[in-house]
Amino acid sequence: MKHRCYPKYTYIVNFVLSFFLLALAVAPFYIWANDPVLIKTMWSVVMLSLSVVTLIMALRNMQYFYFADGYLTVKWVFGVIVRLEVSNTVARIEKLITYSSRPRKAYLSKENVSVYDTWICIYDKSIRNRPECRFIRGCSNSKKAKRIQIVCTEKNKELVERYIEISMGKRFKRI
Repeated sequence: MKHRCYPKYTYIVNFVLSFFLLALAVAPFYIWANDPVLIKTMWSVVMLSLSVVTLIMALRNMQYFYFADGYLTVKWVFGVIVRLEVSNTVARIEKLITYSSRPRKAYLSKENVSVYDTWICIYDKSIRNRPECRFIRGCSNSKKAKRIQIVCTEKNKELVERYIEISMGKRFKRI
């Protein structure tokens, strides 16, 4: 059975933005009647490119995970992202900044808004004590490291607890 790794809003927002940019790519040919074709074409190419990029980001955030044959596998539309052996993993529940309008280094600034989500962070035992390998923010699954991040819902938590013991991790305080 497949289960989503990330919250729904992470990919729904990108899908909506992608379709909006696609509409902006076609709009100049219907709205601006007196502009040169070159300007309309350049505008359309830029908007179409941005639409494709946001569509790929939406597909990237539609990751799902499943347990099979002693492995925890995370996939997306174009293939496997991470595959970890269940017996060689540890899991922690952590509260992480998922999306922020702040610059990456300015987490202590109070002017902007951040979204905190609770995550189930699953690490390979070979990297569990290395701080540089820990998750810093949400929506960070990648092929580069032996770690998996799953949004913490009751359903996901129960499923992961069947296979991996979960401990409570460091919780970030709201700023």
